[in-house]
Amino acid sequence: MKCMAIALLFSLLAVEALGQWSVQRLREYRGRDDTTVYLRITCKKADDGKPGVQGIAQFSVYDFFGFLIDVQTYEVPYCPTPEDIAKGEKRYSLTPVPQSALSATLPSPSRGLAFIANSTGTNGRREIFALNIATNQATAPIDTGDRAFGGVVLAPDGSRLYAVLGPSDRPGSSDPAYVAYIDPATNAITDRVLLQGLTGVRKPEISPDGRWLYFAAGASGSAAPRVQVLDVAAKTLAEPLPVPPSPANVPLSAPVISPDGALLCAQAIHGLHCYDTRTRTYAGLFAIASVPTTSVRPVFHPNGSRMYVFVRELVGAALTYSVAVVDAGTLRLITKIPLPNWPQTNAFGPMAITPDGTRLFVDDAADGKLHIINTRTNRVIQVVEGLTTGSLGAGIILR
Repeated sequence: MKCMAIALLFSLLAVEALGQWSVQRLREYRGRDDTTVYLRITCKKADDGKPGVQGIAQFSVYDFFGFLIDVQTYEVPYCPTPEDIAKGEKRYSLTPVPQSALSATLPSPSRGLAFIANSTGTNGRREIFALNIATNQATAPIDTGDRAFGGVVLAPDGSRLYAVLGPSDRPGSSDPAYVAYIDPATNAITDRVLLQGLTGVRKPEISPDGRWLYFAAGASGSAAPRVQVLDVAAKTLAEPLPVPPSPANVPLSAPVISPDGALLCAQAIHGLHCYDTRTRTYAGLFAIASVPTTSVRPVFHPNGSRMYVFVRELVGAALTYSVAVVDAGTLRLITKIPLPNWPQTNAFGPMAITPDGTRLFVDDAADGKLHIINTRTNRVIQVVEGLTTGSLGAGIILR
């Protein structure tokens, strides 16, 4: 299995506060060279339950890719504020981050696990396993046998993992596609919802409230792929989202949903088809005169205001590659961000965005390059070479 170079972006190191100690304050800062610094202050309780006269300050520093690079811990003879500590802390050149961004950096419900689909598992079978980010140790895999992966997604509260698996590819088998319900605490499949007649299942997306699972799939007897809708509690398929107006027979990418759950979009060969999930009606098309890139999912900014779409276009006889920045409210182009020196043979540019929305990562798996975009300036600020990511699309990125 190819490793994922950035399996986890900006996770917060959690420190348990037990007994007479209570966590009082938490701050996020920007440090030197775009590191992210988390300050966690734990104070001893006084007899009345209020902060007492002893505190522990812990700095956890993450590099540009979200890997922990330093931890500094020291005691102070009082319960300080973050400002008290930051004033005397020179080694990180701290710059405060607005508190509105802090909620996105709290510990993931995944408990530090990245769930990864492996198509060449034990004895050549397909499997899903969890990777402990802190130790880089893999758990016992979940055997999915001869099923092709549509993809996996974690419930917003971290209580369940959903894997969309294709029909059996054993000769003569009629076993249908299905959605596997997986308990991430035990890595065991606890239930299955059969998807009779569905083929070509794609990577799923889940609504922010955890109720609806969306995935693109074709149906027997119909050439038009649809966005399917599964009620995960009732374990039944609802009516799929409408076929885009014209042309009707469009291969859709795996859908993505806005942070508020109101807008769902899937990329097709001529643009981005979007739906209002509240009414389950067609909302519109962001048109792109591009070479097909339906294997690449668009990415929403965490605040829901815009989307990022990987685009490759013919300019004269040459292919050009860029990221389109799209207004999510109007589905109109804001700007395009050129991707310099993108290889002509590579059609893929899987993307991921940091929880605060300041950095967009575009992965060129063929050449092992990672383009890092500053979303405030809409410019590529760094290209990291020599990676073997296998594309960000190879697994789930948990933040």
